[in-house]
Amino acid sequence: MAERIEWLNELPVELQEKILEYISSPHEPSPDRKLHPIEIDGVIYHVPHPVVELVDSLWGQLNTTKEVNGSSF
Repeated sequence: MAERIEWLNELPVELQEKILEYISSPHEPSPDRKLHPIEIDGVIYHVPHPVVELVDSLWGQLNTTKEVNGSSF
């Protein structure tokens, strides 16, 4: 049984067709589209690699700030 995706109706027809074609066809994600697991507060999320890099970068900046200020968190 098919279900209606309500928010899809709000998009232009061309975009609706592209989305439906994409989700209905079997495909391998390109390397930059593959999802990687990341754990935050005990919950595992699957995110694109650039998000993992961003989180790693922010964590590094936070640790650098911690070392400079001598603070702990």
